[in-house]
Amino acid sequence: MSSETAQTLKTYRSRRDKFQRDLGVHEDRQKKSSSLTNLLAGLNNTLKVDELVKIMDGALKGFEGKVQEIDEDKGTVKVLVNMFGRETPVNLDFLQVKKV
Repeated sequence: MSSETAQTLKTYRSRRDKFQRDLGVHEDRQKKSSSLTNLLAGLNNTLKVDELVKIMDGALKGFEGKVQEIDEDKGTVKVLVNMFGRETPVNLDFLQVKKV
């Protein structure tokens, strides 16, 4: 085998190995994303529209409100919070609220 052929083969194997590593990283990210989606979906199953929740994180921490809508795809919940005598809709992650 000539040195040029050996170098080409070495380059090919190096690129193939890098591709396989990158593919593995991508698959790991998909698995993590999928498990996070399942976790959020599980949290969502405990929340219902018109249910009272307390905001546990963010600028409105400590406020209570009523669930107006649930978006499973985004992992968010829209909560109506009473501020200054008005019901104000606030979009929050599932992890930012808990049932009262």
